[in-house]
Amino acid sequence: MPTLLAHKYGVEEEKITDDLKDINPKNLDCSEYKLKKLQSDRIRRDLNRQIRQQRNHMKSVTYDTDNEIQHLKSSIEDAELTSATRSRYVEGWQRARIEQHTQTISHKEIGPTQMIEELKRKADQEQRVHAEIELLINIKINITKHAELIKSWIKFKEDREAARQYREKMTKSAIIVQAWWRGLLVRQQLGPYKVFKKKGQTKEEKSSKKRK
Repeated sequence: MPTLLAHKYGVEEEKITDDLKDINPKNLDCSEYKLKKLQSDRIRRDLNRQIRQQRNHMKSVTYDTDNEIQHLKSSIEDAELTSATRSRYVEGWQRARIEQHTQTISHKEIGPTQMIEELKRKADQEQRVHAEIELLINIKINITKHAELIKSWIKFKEDREAARQYREKMTKSAIIVQAWWRGLLVRQQLGPYKVFKKKGQTKEEKSSKKRK
């Protein structure tokens, strides 16, 4: 499994060392092996102790960090609530002040305001009349263009019909000429309808064929 994970994430696989490789089975009672085993056990215990201490330290740091984050969140929420309350108060005060000033100004400027409104109404009316006149002019122009298009379309249809009738007339004439020519060839026994004489044919048979 570690080998597959190392290949998947492109990590160099940890080399596995065999602790029993350098041990001679015949010298198992040797004090050197016992000392090495004691040293390795001591190192393993120290490493495990350091890992536990590091894990406990990380847990305490994580706990302190979470508490600090919660404290900051609470502070931010309180600040947002205070800011929103102040903003609503300021907006209400500003709205009331604006209404008061607006009412005072409207009392002082009611005459000029009425005159301005009347001028605006007249300007709007003139603009509406101008827009209607412009619309009527555009409609008239469009009607003229449409009439010209209709005339050109009618002329195109008439020309197309005349061309069709001409082609039809020429086709019928060609058919009549071809039929007359074919009949002439058949009657005169010319071209592909020519009758070839057979050897040994008598004069009586020739005369009978001519009478036919």
